[in-house]
Amino acid sequence: MANPPFYIGVGDYLNVIVDIDASGHRILSMNLLQVNGVYPNLPGPIFIYTNTGTTTLGDYQGVCGINELARLQIYNSNTAIPIFGNAYVRHNTAKIVIGLTDDHTIIVNQTVANLKALSTAFKSKKNIANIVYIP
Repeated sequence: MANPPFYIGVGDYLNVIVDIDASGHRILSMNLLQVNGVYPNLPGPIFIYTNTGTTTLGDYQGVCGINELARLQIYNSNTAIPIFGNAYVRHNTAKIVIGLTDDHTIIVNQTVANLKALSTAFKSKKNIANIVYIP
């Protein structure tokens, strides 16, 4: 079941798909919408997972903070990232498994709130340098 995208900030929207798997769990899949193959304002992968040291993602942890964007490596399904010094990795999709009776709107609303905070922090850091040309 697809929901209308959630507004994050100017140009940024979170796409949320809710499915039910064969064992009766609700699966939430979330990702930022791209425009012409690029993310409008927030940088690509913003969801954190535990690094397994293999080409498989570990458990979903949450949304990146502003300082984690530069620090955490981006997950690549073709290349294992060593765990030492890399306990977590960034990925472009959040996949969360919850019970069928659990209220998924709480998780979605918290994710939207975290993304809005990240968007605000990112925009405030984005233009901190001014280049002054002295003739």
